[in-house]
Amino acid sequence: MDSFTDNWELFSLFGRLKNLCVSLARWTAIVMTTYHIYTSIFGLPSAKQHRAIHLGLAMVIAFSSIPILERMKENRKYSLIVDFSLILLSIFTMGYIVNQYVAIAYRVGDPTQMDIVLGVIATLLILEFARRVVGLQLLIVPIAFLLYLFFGQYVPGFLGHRPFSIARMVNTVFLSTDGIFGAPLGASSIYVAVFVILGSIFELTGLGEFFINLAYSLTGRSSSGPAQTAVLASGLFGMISGSPSANVVTTGTFTIPLMKSVGYKAESAGAIEALASVGGQIMPPIMGASAFIIAETLEIPYLSIVTAAFIPAILYYVSAAISVHLQAKKRGIKPKLADIGNPLVIIKEGWFYLIPISVLLFLLIIVRYSPYRSAIVCIFTTFAISILKNTFKFNLKNILYAFEISSKKLLTIVSACAASGIVIGVVTLTGLGLKISMVLMDLTKGNLLFALIISQIAAMIMGMGLPTAAAYITTSVLLAPALVKLGLPPLSAHLFIFYGAIVSNLTPPVCIASYAAAGVAKSDPWKTAIEGFLLGLPGPYLVPYIFIYRPSLLLFNAPSKIFVILNFFIGLLAVSCLAISLRGYLFAKLNIIERIIAVIASILFVIDNYYFSIYAVILLILLIFIQIIKRRKQLVSN
Repeated sequence: MDSFTDNWELFSLFGRLKNLCVSLARWTAIVMTTYHIYTSIFGLPSAKQHRAIHLGLAMVIAFSSIPILERMKENRKYSLIVDFSLILLSIFTMGYIVNQYVAIAYRVGDPTQMDIVLGVIATLLILEFARRVVGLQLLIVPIAFLLYLFFGQYVPGFLGHRPFSIARMVNTVFLSTDGIFGAPLGASSIYVAVFVILGSIFELTGLGEFFINLAYSLTGRSSSGPAQTAVLASGLFGMISGSPSANVVTTGTFTIPLMKSVGYKAESAGAIEALASVGGQIMPPIMGASAFIIAETLEIPYLSIVTAAFIPAILYYVSAAISVHLQAKKRGIKPKLADIGNPLVIIKEGWFYLIPISVLLFLLIIVRYSPYRSAIVCIFTTFAISILKNTFKFNLKNILYAFEISSKKLLTIVSACAASGIVIGVVTLTGLGLKISMVLMDLTKGNLLFALIISQIAAMIMGMGLPTAAAYITTSVLLAPALVKLGLPPLSAHLFIFYGAIVSNLTPPVCIASYAAAGVAKSDPWKTAIEGFLLGLPGPYLVPYIFIYRPSLLLFNAPSKIFVILNFFIGLLAVSCLAISLRGYLFAKLNIIERIIAVIASILFVIDNYYFSIYAVILLILLIFIQIIKRRKQLVSN
């Protein structure tokens, strides 16, 4: 009887602890959102304090809501003691930074024993935080760099370095702003947080559904209607979400079944949605988290980033639209016209959804407000309009829910930025970035194209399975300096690497967006991944080379507006030719010779050379002429 009573009391204790974890995660998330709104309105504490609070709250949410192992999700009683220990350690280590930040600033370079102990604990906590939120794949790079830090003295050649103590590691990675509390976490805590809150509120108030309905009404009547809906809706929704997987599962639940219903194979439907959803990360004004991280890293205005990214983003989505249109034409797919709404009616019924976005763009571009203050004004504008139009039941329960999911959506970005901070700290301490730049310079013999290809491949490999922010940060630290040495402006180099990090979501064998889309489409993940990769070649893979060789597309140092427009149309021709070759269709099916002609024309259009552009135009005209003849013969024979 006593044994039964003891077991029952233990079971009840674990039950109470589990409920406590759930409540702790919820209320900490609400506090985190409230904190970011408050500091955006009334001002920030010191940089290091703010970043420590931001990271500490995120870790508490993660450790109280995500079990040690996925299989313990339903039965956490064996992990609760560990979870609560990690929660207390998170509070203590981050609280130490908040409380001691002035004293720490005075003794940087001479850490105390307490600094060293807490620095090691904090580093391990961040690794576990990243593992729980993202998975083991996010640990590979920071652990590899830490191993290099402590054992790099045994690496032969100039990649080796002198020994470093744990105290030196803690000093750089934990105590300074060159590591965990560096620019990435700074961008996450100041800019990304409020924009994620804004995106969550947009979704809850119905803006995402409005975008999907509007996109379908505008594109549904074309031969590739449902696929074009996926492209447009994902681009619009991506402006507010910035997460490929979130974009896929939100717009894809509508667009993928729609595509399948008109004749698209499941693999094609999933691939189209994945391609369209990944592009949301490069679509201004939010661009996921990375726009803010790039701005913070380069110490340039956020508006400069989104301005430079605008035309490449348009090229991305135009290339996607062309690819899916040609695919529909080749397969003879017809749209369903019966259930397509009138765009004017949809706009008339939901015009008020456009007000918050207009306010945001007005404050960012015209008034030149700081991004986070613009986002705060937009949040309150959205709430006000939602109350007036009754699209969101404005009560305490719903407000708390909106705050809760906003902070939980931040976890992936915060964990990626913190883990990447470890990498940055190691690179700073060992000088590895300079060494990698020297290797790249020596390997490529100063050839820019070769360096770009290597950088893109490296970004894709390092980004596999990672959030884009983490992939961009780790790759840019190592490779951007080399590209700058080869003559690229810093912004061009960083945007190129950013694109490389983005396409890791589409590049097999680890392509998260394609696998998420395959889950929605109930298709073969590998076939969906291959199809997404081929669909993406004219867009995210080719577009960065276009803006590198035609830098006026980034809207800086352009001789004139006419020059920008001309280069934009040449860029369109480049992506169009590659899409024609890969789809194997223009007005009729292409043979192998015609495909080669299209590829050569695409390459010639990319290179900023007057004569090459003329040759490309001649090849394109030749291809069109051949296709017209083929098409006429088909019509006559039919």
